[in-house]
Amino acid sequence: AEAFKRLDADGGAALSDRRSTRLTSEHLAQELGGGLSGADLVARAGVLAIANDLVPATAALLPELRMLRRGLARLLARPVGQSGSGPTLWALYPSPRAAEEAAATVWTAVDDARLVTPGNAGLTIHATTIAGPGSASTPGRNP
Repeated sequence: AEAFKRLDADGGAALSDRRSTRLTSEHLAQELGGGLSGADLVARAGVLAIANDLVPATAALLPELRMLRRGLARLLARPVGQSGSGPTLWALYPSPRAAEEAAATVWTAVDDARLVTPGNAGLTIHATTIAGPGSASTPGRNP
């Protein structure tokens, strides 16, 4: 709720950024509707990763989240996006196996303190597939 309040309080300060994000999101939605392949979606992960108006508001409220996101991007060598107001960070992979390997890499980095997570709530890391015919989640680790 605080992230949405912060976004509303921002007023028009970042309106041009919001328009850009909206146009980027709309363009991607059109491509998805036109049958964008999984490989093309992974290739466009950088566009998806920046298409969230709540990122600046969330980062202002919890700067550690921005540090975690940057750390994940460096560790995984790929764009890392934020879902909604920040409860979920994500990266796209070309296969479930590649996602599972990345999840293991993240757990190792958390376990040996190369990645520091904000707050003291439990952390969950999942390697999942994008919803579609026959998709299923791979169980994650939840300490």
